[in-house]
Amino acid sequence: MKNLFKPLSVLGLILAVSLMTSGCKNPKPGLTDIPTTSPRIKQAGPTGPNQITNNGIRTPGSGSDSGIAYGNDGGPGSGSNIGSGIDDLTDEQFANMSPDAQREYFEGRPMDREIFKAYTVHFEFDSSSVRPADMVNVQYVADYLSSHADCALLIEGHCDERGTDEYNQALGERRAQSVKEAIVSAGIASHRVRTLSYGESKPAVDGTTAEAYAQNRRGEFVLLLPKTEGSDTTNVSDIAGDAE
Repeated sequence: MKNLFKPLSVLGLILAVSLMTSGCKNPKPGLTDIPTTSPRIKQAGPTGPNQITNNGIRTPGSGSDSGIAYGNDGGPGSGSNIGSGIDDLTDEQFANMSPDAQREYFEGRPMDREIFKAYTVHFEFDSSSVRPADMVNVQYVADYLSSHADCALLIEGHCDERGTDEYNQALGERRAQSVKEAIVSAGIASHRVRTLSYGESKPAVDGTTAEAYAQNRRGEFVLLLPKTEGSDTTNVSDIAGDAE
């Protein structure tokens, strides 16, 4: 038993010395420290040609559609003409202009008879007062003119066939003037509006019924667009009317 124990003791001693020696020659590497600096986050840049500013207005960027007039409604006088300042004149300045200069303000303007067709004002029998129910039509036209400073307006007064030609001509003038006063009260400069009476000469519908008469007692709005070349234009004599 002694003889067996001695070799085992020697072997164990050799192994212990061997392990101690190898541990000193090959130390285990330590762990790398984790950086404590915060990572940088790149802010996203513009992603399109049109950016929204903090007040909600679009501004052109570097895209292909820069220069587009944002916010216009695409109607007559839209685009670069909107707010071009053609209506910088005051009523007083316009009144001090020569008759030729005043006519030049309206001369050569294309006419749009359809844009306000649905906003025609109608009158009671033998009356030139704008009915309260029709004031919403007046306000719509005034709002449109407010946002299209390069346009003007013609108001046409009409009557039914009852009464003499002379009486209806005068009544048509009063009706057109009454509508003009309502437009001016809604904030449109007086010199931007012309009036014209057709009396009973241009009925909207034919007939002698109460319904036909009611349709013919009316005030119509005609939009006078900015002057352009190569378009059908207004005849100054047609809009002379009783302008102020």
